[in-house]
Amino acid sequence: NSIDDRKKDDQFSVKLANKIPLFNKLNKGSERAYSGFLNNIRFNLFEQGVKELENAGIKYEDNPKMFKALASTVNNITGRGKSADGITGKFLNFIFFSPKMITSRVLLLHDLMRTDIPFDSPSRKMAAKSLLGTAVYIGLFNLLGTILSNASDDDDKDRKPNFNPVATDFLKVRSKQTTFDPTAGYAPLIRTAARIATEKSINSSG
Repeated sequence: NSIDDRKKDDQFSVKLANKIPLFNKLNKGSERAYSGFLNNIRFNLFEQGVKELENAGIKYEDNPKMFKALASTVNNITGRGKSADGITGKFLNFIFFSPKMITSRVLLLHDLMRTDIPFDSPSRKMAAKSLLGTAVYIGLFNLLGTILSNASDDDDKDRKPNFNPVATDFLKVRSKQTTFDPTAGYAPLIRTAARIATEKSINSSG
């Protein structure tokens, strides 16, 4: 059963919704639709990478590492990173929000920088494209969000995006008393690691 759990996407740690009459069917159907949608994306991405490898004359029998690297990258791009199984996996799923998604973001960096596959491999290209897209999105969100915030807030016209990883406002956009985090909760993880590494911190007041 633990092996099956590892093959799934992140699950709700509490199964209360599945015990509610009528709603349980809706919840299970929603879960199947979500997983089916992601699996379809994974299949299409993997198929695209396989065609690129085959066009380059690379076959699985000759170089299985390239195909396994591609499969790993596809899983990481779509949020299905490696995770512990059994009790440990259930504990992590209870403590953290989407632990597989968290590990997938870290493993994408490994997919980008690994040295055991060719530099122009499809898996590296996919990882680079995904990370670049995320960086561009966060940058544009911060830029446009800060411009709109400054335009609507007369009290602070000089507010700027904070790109200091040890600051509380790292990559956040503030509008009066409202805070927006375009990183979907990953900025605090980066901030925590940066604070541990540098032994420094900066609060919202400076």
